Amino acid sequence: MPDKWKAKYLLIFLTQFLLVIFLLLFVYLLSLGASDVGLTLINNFILMFSTKHFSTSSKNKAKKRKTLKSPESKPYEDLYLGRGKPEISPDWNADNEEERSPFGCSWSKKERGINPIKTKLEHYNIDDPFNNRNTIKEICRGKRVVYIWTYIPTGICLVGSSSNSVERIISYFESKTLFLDNRRGVQFLANYGFKDIRLTIIPLDYQEFTSRDVKLLEAFYILELNSSLNTVKTVYIAPEVELSALSFVELTNRDTSVPIFVYGEDLTRVLYVFPSKTALYGEFNVHHITLDKILNKINQDKLEDKYSGYFTFTSALIDGSNLDSLLSLEELISLRDQVDPAISHNAQKIIVIDLLSKDKKKLQFLSITKAFNHIKSVQGTGDRHSIARCLKENRIYKKRWKILESK
Repeated sequence: MPDKWKAKYLLIFLTQFLLVIFLLLFVYLLSLGASDVGLTLINNFILMFSTKHFSTSSKNKAKKRKTLKSPESKPYEDLYLGRGKPEISPDWNADNEEERSPFGCSWSKKERGINPIKTKLEHYNIDDPFNNRNTIKEICRGKRVVYIWTYIPTGICLVGSSSNSVERIISYFESKTLFLDNRRGVQFLANYGFKDIRLTIIPLDYQEFTSRDVKLLEAFYILELNSSLNTVKTVYIAPEVELSALSFVELTNRDTSVPIFVYGEDLTRVLYVFPSKTALYGEFNVHHITLDKILNKINQDKLEDKYSGYFTFTSALIDGSNLDSLLSLEELISLRDQVDPAISHNAQKIIVIDLLSKDKKKLQFLSITKAFNHIKSVQGTGDRHSIARCLKENRIYKKRWKILESK
């Protein structure tokens, strides 16, 4: 008999044995006139064996998935003014009465910590960021950034960072982010709008600063500022001895996001910066084995190895690189298709039909991933593997989406 079956039968035997013991105890308590106590014990016993127990740690809690049908995700017309402030303001949205920082938000305490970045950095305060997106794009172009969203009335803030800065910051203004992102900071912007919000951008040059520098600076400001909108107060950085003493750094061996720089024939001009290898896989249609081979050769200073004979991918900037003329993702994809039309043709083209729409229009996508992204943006939830299964088995996805392969 397999060991797992032995363990199962042993558990059943122990359960039945304990049940008999409790029943005998219950009869004994009844005889003593303590029936309420006996009933309580029996109820607790039944609950103990009829309830599924899950870990209560924050990492393992099952979170209710938010969709556009969730009450708190109900679309609202004016993103600038917001959904509406809650009747009772939460405790964390309060002025801590500390001195205001140069960014407009409060410091978290009177004593100042030591900034891990010794170089003096410029910062740009943008009032009314919702209506000043061109200014944001100009400041962020070709830079890594640390950004701070400040609610001026109370001085609380949300601190973040990005290697693909423009797209990351602009995403906060998009309805699908505001409706569906469960994080406290995003939902605060959804409720309160952007009328009383100031955006601070601290740009860091790719040539001078690494991803590690950006994460260190982000973590420092999360700790030093009144960052009530950041529920996680640490950042994850790969282990390094000199970082172990910093309280705001949580060392991890997991694969942290490394930006990928895309070059064309001119190895002095960066065409685009992907925030991670995963983003490049999905958006540029590059297989991870192909990318890793190119990156490994680049690390050996073999710059002649190019993707489709044209593109060079690196995880570090080439000396003398210029980031002032970055392409948009659409322009990069268009260039890729011109260089090698076979790349887009190799992808499995998908047709998606929304059966709940009035016109039931057929939408064509270049890959299952792009079809998945569309469905998720509309419905708020989705699973790429389930969509692929529905395509293979000719089934309707979530009783709404017809998935077909384009001929």
